[in-house]
Amino acid sequence: MLSVTTSIRLKPDLRQKLDRAARRAGLGRNTLVVRALHRFLDPDARESLAEEARRQSLAACRQDPDWDRTAESDPWPAPVPRKQK
Repeated sequence: MLSVTTSIRLKPDLRQKLDRAARRAGLGRNTLVVRALHRFLDPDARESLAEEARRQSLAACRQDPDWDRTAESDPWPAPVPRKQK
């Protein structure tokens, strides 16, 4: 498939974030930007991301009404001292 060259202007901090993300992913900047655009512009992908965010939000909202009674109240045990050589 043919591709078209497109220029964009990025602030230096955003360009650095892009560079770091591309290095971490082992991808070129172009590949990373194209994938990000596909995810952002694909309505099905956006909807599934929104559904997942909604699911996680609802799960985070559920609270145990007895949390103060059932939570661990014991502090962490003190570390065992090492033997001196």
